[in-house]
Amino acid sequence: MIGTAAAVGAGGWLAGSGTAWAAPQASGGAAALPERMARAAAPRWRRLPGDWKDGPFLANGLLGAVVYQGATPNSVKVMLSHSQVQDQRPQWRAPYGYSRLPIGHFDLTLAGEVTGVDWTLDLWDAELRGTVTTTRGSVRFTMLVHNARTALLIFTRPSAGEESAAWSFTWMPAVSPRTKDKPADYTGNPDPRTGSAATPTMWSSR
Repeated sequence: MIGTAAAVGAGGWLAGSGTAWAAPQASGGAAALPERMARAAAPRWRRLPGDWKDGPFLANGLLGAVVYQGATPNSVKVMLSHSQVQDQRPQWRAPYGYSRLPIGHFDLTLAGEVTGVDWTLDLWDAELRGTVTTTRGSVRFTMLVHNARTALLIFTRPSAGEESAAWSFTWMPAVSPRTKDKPADYTGNPDPRTGSAATPTMWSSR
């Protein structure tokens, strides 16, 4: 959701480091020492993270996204969270009445099963980029959380065999993730409603 949560685009791969959508790199070719150190320290993934604790994390202080294995062998999940998506029902104690509420997740469903990944989290550009390899081909991607617009930007480019790779979004129930000492009268929030508006809130392109 541009400006509020997340946007996904399939097919708009940015050449090189992908920083064309971020700040331009300094001219002259010689990066300053802090930049060189940050880029050299970039974490890399060579196998698909099994859960959120092992996956790359992108955030801007409000919107956060974690990337890891999906529910099926041919999917990759991007779980979203937002520090302002919080309950405001003080009749219950803080872990329930003021809990951080789940939002949902994007899923990239692939034609083949995932056999490996090659991901780099560029700490200088705060950008995740790489490749997901499957039994049918591969998908290259670039991903970042925009610092000013609180939007998740994802661009993907599938190879031959993975042209059918597609994104979907799953809403999660707006209930406290806590389970210990849950109040007997605690109830979740209403299910989300979807609709249309004059200004699109989510876009997709191929």
